[in-house]
Amino acid sequence: MSEDRKKKGNAEEFDIFILSTTFPQASTLFNIRLPSVENIKNNAIVVLDTNALLVPYNTGKDSLLQIGNTYRSLVAEGHLRIPGQVAREFAKNRANKITEIHQQFSRKVSGLNPLQKGRYPLLDSLKEYKEVLEFEENIDDLYKQYKEAVQKVLVKIRGWNWNDPVSELYGGIFAEEIIIDPRFDREELKAELNRRQVHKIPPGYKDSSKDDSGIGDLMIWFTILDIGKTMQSNIILFQEMKKLTGNIVVKIKPYIQGSN
Repeated sequence: MSEDRKKKGNAEEFDIFILSTTFPQASTLFNIRLPSVENIKNNAIVVLDTNALLVPYNTGKDSLLQIGNTYRSLVAEGHLRIPGQVAREFAKNRANKITEIHQQFSRKVSGLNPLQKGRYPLLDSLKEYKEVLEFEENIDDLYKQYKEAVQKVLVKIRGWNWNDPVSELYGGIFAEEIIIDPRFDREELKAELNRRQVHKIPPGYKDSSKDDSGIGDLMIWFTILDIGKTMQSNIILFQEMKKLTGNIVVKIKPYIQGSN
């Protein structure tokens, strides 16, 4: 028995026939043909991942507007769904994103120091020295105004209570009917997570270091499968977005029919 299996303790026993369980119909494996994303993108259901929902906290006004327009279009076409677990993870992590912005903006002031001024009477007769003194007075005045302006921004950030730009955007787009929140048997779900971690089956086994031991990712996966089966549609999972040359580039993962 390998050391990895010994460390599992009371975990599910390793199934030496796991490949037969994972690929029950060996005769079909060489004939699998999946449709390309290009061929399914116009009719597929788009499912948002937590990372995709959090991306706008690191983008600007124009990107936020573009993302909003994309989501509105998908909702209008009936092509957008959000797993309930994704919504919950967004609710948990949005506060952290806002805290990061507050901390980063606070450093704009903490990293600045007033001018180290001193009087040099011997230089009073120099025109150039008088110019230096004028600059110092102007800089001090601007520094004071700058600190006050930064503090006003920080007050605004601290006042955000589900009314930050991203939350307000989503609140105006995501209606209840696009949030898919299946009921799971918790004991069955934990047993399945354990099976995947023992046999290194994604999703689940690579996420064991997370606070929830990876159960959230497994819930999202099963919700995606539920959406695909219920709506009899291909699924495109939006996992990540980034702004590139003015366009939103989306990292996508197609739903594979029959995936477990």
